[in-house]
Amino acid sequence: MDLKTKETNIPRMNQMLDPQIIEYDKSKMTSVIAFVTKDWQRNTKGEIHGGVISAIFDTAMGYTAAYMSGKTEISTTDLSISYIRPMSKEDMLIVYSKVQKMGRTLIRVTAEGFSKNTDKIVATSQATFLNHIIQE
Repeated sequence: MDLKTKETNIPRMNQMLDPQIIEYDKSKMTSVIAFVTKDWQRNTKGEIHGGVISAIFDTAMGYTAAYMSGKTEISTTDLSISYIRPMSKEDMLIVYSKVQKMGRTLIRVTAEGFSKNTDKIVATSQATFLNHIIQE
């Protein structure tokens, strides 16, 4: 499965977030995915809205879980995020994700997101994904 070329099946939210896959490493069960910040993502203070940052982490970790499991059908069952510092609108959030546990039905992923402009951590996250069994 190559998520880099499955553009036609990407849901609308993922199109709006526009993930740029930098690297998948199956041997380490890791990924690096970049997200350019956009004007529509700003809150009233002009920073990137926390809900958008959460959606970015959900997308990055979901892509990682799907790629590492070889499945296209996964769902988020829980997501936790810790915000560390604000993110400006003219930046890129680089998310480093790692599958911590690949179970038969659940996949546990952790991630850290860094500002490209400052190279400082913006937030951390962890999530669990349901690995759907697809009947053929």
